[in-house]
Amino acid sequence: MASKRNLKKGIKEITTYLVDDILLLYNILGEDSFSEIESLLCRTVALSVETVTKVSHAIGTKNSTSVKEYYKNLQEKFNDEVEEIEESIEKLLEKNIN
Repeated sequence: MASKRNLKKGIKEITTYLVDDILLLYNILGEDSFSEIESLLCRTVALSVETVTKVSHAIGTKNSTSVKEYYKNLQEKFNDEVEEIEESIEKLLEKNIN
């Protein structure tokens, strides 16, 4: 397992890229899709804050097996949510470009 510090940096880096993509999408689409873009931004920020908080306050730190499983599950959930946000960005772009 990577250190908590490196894990937090990775989470922040990925969510920063997502925010950049969302802001670029806003520049492309403009005010027409503001509410959907705002929703994506809120989801991304909430994902970042919640995941970093969960990294900081791990459950079951006495048992190394449960800690590894906790971080593995946390990483899977984070990756799934990132993929969902990316798909939402793509769908919004396709919907408004076509």
